[in-house]
Amino acid sequence: MFHTAKPVNVDSIKDVYVLQPGSDPDQKTHIITISDILSIRNLQNPNLISGLSSGMSFTSTILPYRVDADSTVALPVIGRVNLVGLTMLQAEKKLTEIYQKPPLMLRDPIINITVTNAKVTLLGEANRQGNFLLVKERTTLIELLGEAGGLNVRANKKTVQIIRGNPKNPQVIYVNLRNINALASDKLLLQNNDIIYIQPNRFSLGIDQLQQILPYISAVTLLINTGLLIDRITSR
Repeated sequence: MFHTAKPVNVDSIKDVYVLQPGSDPDQKTHIITISDILSIRNLQNPNLISGLSSGMSFTSTILPYRVDADSTVALPVIGRVNLVGLTMLQAEKKLTEIYQKPPLMLRDPIINITVTNAKVTLLGEANRQGNFLLVKERTTLIELLGEAGGLNVRANKKTVQIIRGNPKNPQVIYVNLRNINALASDKLLLQNNDIIYIQPNRFSLGIDQLQQILPYISAVTLLINTGLLIDRITSR
């Protein structure tokens, strides 16, 4: 189970509550970082593309490229380009400008970049747990839960947690899914490496605790019954 820096009154969470012990990593778009795998393509008609050397063609085919440890991506003809720290739009603009310059001089390229290995981790009381790829840049918590088959009957819908940022000092976002107003919050736009944790409800916790002590109750009951049986035998 995940622990937060200070206790949160579950009943007081009306829609979205942000517990922010450290820096705020909140952002509405992905920032390119080392180890990202990028799909880069030109949406322009390939027949309009000219000027590439060595018989290479930069077409609308999706091409995957990894961001290396030196913050660069090795691209056809132009070589290594530093894209770390840029948003998708900023990176697309940068590559568009590069491909328009000599010696390439592509005519009006439309560069599109997506991250193919961005993922989030879903844990707890969901019908399907595990890692989920963010197949589009703006994926909401609700969309992810839908992909996972929703929450199970044990789930506490009032305290869904999104754990974000530095694992040693994360930002924790509590979401009350019973309040429809929470669904409009930008905080529910998922980011790469987010962890979503669905806590069990109080009823389920009570059942779990009861199941944990049942073996001890059974053992004590057995000892008491054994003692009574011995007492009856010896008293005859």
